[in-house]
Amino acid sequence: MKTLRLACLLFAAPIGVLNAQAVRGRLVEAGTDVAVVGALVLLQDSAGKRLAQAVSGSEGRFSIKAPAPGAYLLRVLRIGYLPVDSTVRLAEG
Repeated sequence: MKTLRLACLLFAAPIGVLNAQAVRGRLVEAGTDVAVVGALVLLQDSAGKRLAQAVSGSEGRFSIKAPAPGAYLLRVLRIGYLPVDSTVRLAEG
């Protein structure tokens, strides 16, 4: 089973709507720069509830809108790869 890596690990940027923010990143195979296409990227709260999701594109890039500042779990799933979990903390502003 291959391993995923979050490159440019998460860029959070304000998107201007009710303090919502975007979590952006790029998925590549660990140890390479090969993009992982078609991975499911989930944004979950501390209870594990799915708040948003995206699918990585042709360059492995994804963008997810977070509902508000706070701590979230970012989970990445793709057939043939081990799952990846990362904690994301988004500040106001």
